[in-house]
Amino acid sequence: PNEMMGIPLAPVIEQLQIPEKANADVSIASAIAGLCQCMGNGEINCSIALMMVGIFAITFTVLDMIVLAVAVYAFRYGNCTKYLLATASVLRKLAMLDVQVMGIVVVTLCMSMYQKDGIFVSMRPGVLALLCAEIVHYTTYYVVLDACQQREGVCSPYDDLTACDSGSKGSCDPMLEGL
Repeated sequence: PNEMMGIPLAPVIEQLQIPEKANADVSIASAIAGLCQCMGNGEINCSIALMMVGIFAITFTVLDMIVLAVAVYAFRYGNCTKYLLATASVLRKLAMLDVQVMGIVVVTLCMSMYQKDGIFVSMRPGVLALLCAEIVHYTTYYVVLDACQQREGVCSPYDDLTACDSGSKGSCDPMLEGL
């Protein structure tokens, strides 16, 4: 389609510099920098995107790994607490690096339909690095959780507190806590 409602699209495409913008390697760091720049121009959508990428995908994942490292240190000295595990559990649920990786994969696969129009979108090796980081994140969480449970009988973060105190297994469902 070279026209839209009788208006030629070529001048619009050139004025918006779409080919130059579409021909780019985008990293997480450059995306965050671009979002910060757009946010400075008053773009509310960029603020939301920055929060999703910068806080939920990156910051919460890093904080969860820090809490897990503290739990490993506490485990080493015999004091793995349910509060560290509960904090790690909450951060793991808030961390959205896995969602970001899947979003990149889905968008890239969906954009393949535009190859016939000359738009080529591909994944770079950084996506594999992000996927590996998320695998390490999940593995670390479950290894630390299992080690603390076996060694000290610390309950799973999903067990309700009364079950933990009484020594029974608990509901294993956070929605049932306090019932």
